[in-house]
Amino acid sequence: MAIYPPVIPTVRNDMNRLRTSISTILLIIAPLITAPSLASAALPKIPERCACGQTARKGVCPKDVPKSVSYRPSSALCNNKAAVLLRGSFVNSFSVVVRDSQNRDRWPASGYGGCSAAVANSNNPPARCSAFKASGEFTTRVGGVRTRVVCFPEAGTSRLWQDVRRITIKGENTAASIRRFCVAGAGKPLN
Repeated sequence: MAIYPPVIPTVRNDMNRLRTSISTILLIIAPLITAPSLASAALPKIPERCACGQTARKGVCPKDVPKSVSYRPSSALCNNKAAVLLRGSFVNSFSVVVRDSQNRDRWPASGYGGCSAAVANSNNPPARCSAFKASGEFTTRVGGVRTRVVCFPEAGTSRLWQDVRRITIKGENTAASIRRFCVAGAGKPLN
């Protein structure tokens, strides 16, 4: 009669190996998870001296916008729709929207993207409910430089965009990390 080793030490050994594997994985990825965001710390502070519309909010004047932030009313990278191109310290920004002279980033109020007024004006509406929110984004090389391309659902020359006055970039999901950049007009490129 054969005597089999007890099952429990085998299970214990397997559990110890699993714990060791998990610990090793956590040691490798923990710095990535807990590292502070570099995006907002790296965003340059530039004086916001220009009025970009009819609100009290000021933004960086178009002539002072850093070359690492560009706006195109029509870009082949975005199927001839408007695009914001971010390079350098702006590549890892949390979000990018455009705003009109009334400081709205949710426009039109209803009907856009198939959204009702209730959905479009809710606390957290889908981006598809606004012509001013990004419709897609990707990172690529433009002129040999790593560039984040943020596409919008309309061209800068469209009727819905005729009142766009500003690009708003959040370095991270906090109000303190917001940078505002005035554009010379929705139909005019910047940088």
